[in-house]
Amino acid sequence: MSAIEYKNNGFQLSLDPLEFEERTSSIAFSISLSLKAKPHYSLLTQSIEYKYPHVWVETDELNRFEKELKEKPKAQLRNMSGCVLFSVYEIKGITQLEINPEGEHSSSKEERIHAKVLLGAGVKQALSLSFSEYPKWW
Repeated sequence: MSAIEYKNNGFQLSLDPLEFEERTSSIAFSISLSLKAKPHYSLLTQSIEYKYPHVWVETDELNRFEKELKEKPKAQLRNMSGCVLFSVYEIKGITQLEINPEGEHSSSKEERIHAKVLLGAGVKQALSLSFSEYPKWW
């Protein structure tokens, strides 16, 4: 099984399938999100990397997320517990990504990382294309 991948301008998203559970029609993924940027006003390079090493997602959820990417201003990918893993949304033509949204998990704020990043124009549409082109076997 190949990964669902998107790479562009220092941003990378990868959903690498690890195993499939036919009974629940779900897939365990290793999900990796990374962003590297060098602002024009700084000599420093900024980067963020976030990984979900083993997370289960229902195939219906993948289909719903793909549809939201195409049709709605905000798309959220949820695990089998219903918690949002990340959100992709567009405000005034600029795609934004929210990783591990606040209030979505039962862990305390001290135990988790939350981030919002700007990805630029057109990224949401390109992500939608990456998901729609992925060969679905389910």
